[in-house]
Amino acid sequence: MFSIGRLLLLAALATITMIGTTSAVSAHPSQGDPGAPSEPGSEGQDFKPEHPGLGNYGRTGPIERPDLGPDLAARVSDRAIAMAMSPALAQARESWDEEFDFVWQVDYQLRFRERVDYMATDADHIGRIMSNRSKNVGIERLGLFLDVDEAKEFNRRDKLGDRIPQVRKAIGEDNEEDLDEEALPEYGPNFGGIWQDQLGGGDIIVAVVDPSKVDAHAINRAAGKASDVRIVQVDHSWDEFNSMRDAVVAEIVRRDLDAAVLINSTGTGRRLEIVTPEPDLLDPWLASVVPVELVTVTVGENDRISSGPSYTHSAADQQAGLQIEIDPGYATFCTWGVSGHTSTYNYIVTAGHCGTSTYENFSGTSYAFEIQQNDTFDLTPGPSYVHSFYGYNQDAKRVSSQYADNNCYHADGHCTGFIRYRSLNNSWEVGSDMTCASLGTTNAWECGWIAEENYVSTSSACEGNQWVRYTIDTSPGDSGSGLVYWSGSGVQLAIDAIHHCSVAASGGLDGIGMTAYRVKQTLGFDYNCASSAVTSRSASNWGSCPTINR
Repeated sequence: MFSIGRLLLLAALATITMIGTTSAVSAHPSQGDPGAPSEPGSEGQDFKPEHPGLGNYGRTGPIERPDLGPDLAARVSDRAIAMAMSPALAQARESWDEEFDFVWQVDYQLRFRERVDYMATDADHIGRIMSNRSKNVGIERLGLFLDVDEAKEFNRRDKLGDRIPQVRKAIGEDNEEDLDEEALPEYGPNFGGIWQDQLGGGDIIVAVVDPSKVDAHAINRAAGKASDVRIVQVDHSWDEFNSMRDAVVAEIVRRDLDAAVLINSTGTGRRLEIVTPEPDLLDPWLASVVPVELVTVTVGENDRISSGPSYTHSAADQQAGLQIEIDPGYATFCTWGVSGHTSTYNYIVTAGHCGTSTYENFSGTSYAFEIQQNDTFDLTPGPSYVHSFYGYNQDAKRVSSQYADNNCYHADGHCTGFIRYRSLNNSWEVGSDMTCASLGTTNAWECGWIAEENYVSTSSACEGNQWVRYTIDTSPGDSGSGLVYWSGSGVQLAIDAIHHCSVAASGGLDGIGMTAYRVKQTLGFDYNCASSAVTSRSASNWGSCPTINR
């Protein structure tokens, strides 16, 4: 579990399937948009804007959308821009000295807080927590700024989520942690799902078809107390509901409609939401596939275009989590996800589709393939060994690099922690576990909830199943990002996934990725594991990651 309580005071709802051959997701949906010019920089020297994080709009005065630059102009909301200009945030804006953009941070605070029911979103409150960021009980490197009461409730819900495996046992279902690495869970006909209701008090929701067949006292004991659990009766089991979702997906694909299918885990059960710009095309047939009371139709588009920031980091500050450019193919950029190794080389790990098609499915030494940071700093001088897979169920690439000798993960220009463990498939609690990433479009952290652990996509360039989906608003350029969660003292991180694709959700584009276990399985290597900084560049000096199941 992502645990605040184990890490000082640290500081989802949907399952989405992109469908239809007319999807607005591009051929490489998260890979980056063409050719934003790079800012000047020099090897070994960071490029810093005059006002870090305040771009063209500065510390005072109005903020117009074009002031945000191409990477953020299409991404942040009107509400965030207005709030960033408000008197309530004047002190925070005046004191802002972070690399990541101030307006983007306001937008992120709003989006994150609207996913839960106990975090305030008014301007006065956000102004206070952002002004007091050096002293508040959030973790500044994660960009999660909380007051004392919010952190206390966050911590309570996080610890409560740790009880879900015991609750699952109490209703007679298999504990996923006891499964073999590649095994998928099998649920009984009474199981409707278990998750936390983040918009309704944070309780554990136990959905069953027949409540008389479960032991309520055993469930309460497993959760700790009865007030933390709600047992809800549903008409369809977990397997039946997923089958209905699949039937809707198949029908939309057959009709070549532009739509996304979401599964929302609510306080009363699971519900389908279909996001489409053409809702009238659903009417003739939808009711014959799924009960209408289980479906909400939302009118919306599914695309998002963005480019990335222009910061050049020095040789000593090259870390996983930064934006990278690919050559051949400087018209696109991706994100350095994590570092890994074999017994011979250390590797930059990113998405398989990053770069031209020649290197999407490739294994061997290349003198042409290069990775640069901000089109300035060469991360792969000389020949590089490339091992890459891109296709159904696979999207991962490793490229040898002398700068992948340290598995410290980027967070706003500083080391956040060392990636020590690899997490396995099917080991998350939907709606309860959190994950975070340093995204290439911002070079800053965003966090969200795990929304589905066996996501299915039939969209062009996003095809596959057994992906993991997370409620982090992702854009082109974020491909390859390493999804991580804190795992103990704050100097250890666990890798959840490598970001693959952006999919439509109400209010944003959530991310899907290839699970860490399957990335390791596909690439045939191990993630770098250490409890402190490693100074030796020799891959043979990295230890193997212990096998754990969260």
